[in-house]
Amino acid sequence: MPVKDIYNGKNILPNEYSKKEGMIFDSLGKAVDIQLNFNGRYSIVRHSCGTGCSYITLINLSNGSENSSIFSDYSLSEAGGIMINNEKYLSIPVSKADSYGIIMKYYPVTGSDDICYEQKMKIENGSLKILSDKVKAECPDF
Repeated sequence: MPVKDIYNGKNILPNEYSKKEGMIFDSLGKAVDIQLNFNGRYSIVRHSCGTGCSYITLINLSNGSENSSIFSDYSLSEAGGIMINNEKYLSIPVSKADSYGIIMKYYPVTGSDDICYEQKMKIENGSLKILSDKVKAECPDF
């Protein structure tokens, strides 16, 4: 069932973010792609925190609030990340502006396993709800 109420106002960014020359920068000063891409008013944003490090946040574009904990299990660093069959995977959420659903794509980090996975989920009552097991998916050519 698609979202009926799509936010059409001005995008409000979190206070720690800045805009310069048409680009948006997060609190770490890293460029981020913020666009309406989930549930009618949210942006699911991937951030870089250095080599081999990334995390995902959820920004409400109607009020600028940012939830940095909802996707915390899907962050990537030397110390952590999604492990599948003893291999570390990069998590990339895929969503649409008029959808309640998220497809989490998993790509191998080390390259020793060329099997990709995906998993269906949604946000319910402020937390992620897993709707399916991880299933094998085609790996794109990067």
